Amino acid sequence: MTAGLAWRAAADVLDSTGKFIVALQNDLRKLFLQCKILWALGQFAWKTRITMLD
Repeated sequence: MTAGLAWRAAADVLDSTGKFIVALQNDLRKLFLQCKILWALGQFAWKTRITMLD
């Protein structure tokens, strides 16, 4: 009985940890995407600025 409870508790911890890791990966993916978009916008603005100066 005690082993069953311990197993269930361990499974709950692993489940919540797994959900946390998935959420963290999603956050990192969104952050990475935002950085890529900002970088692309920066590149575009830089090229546009150079073109306007010419």
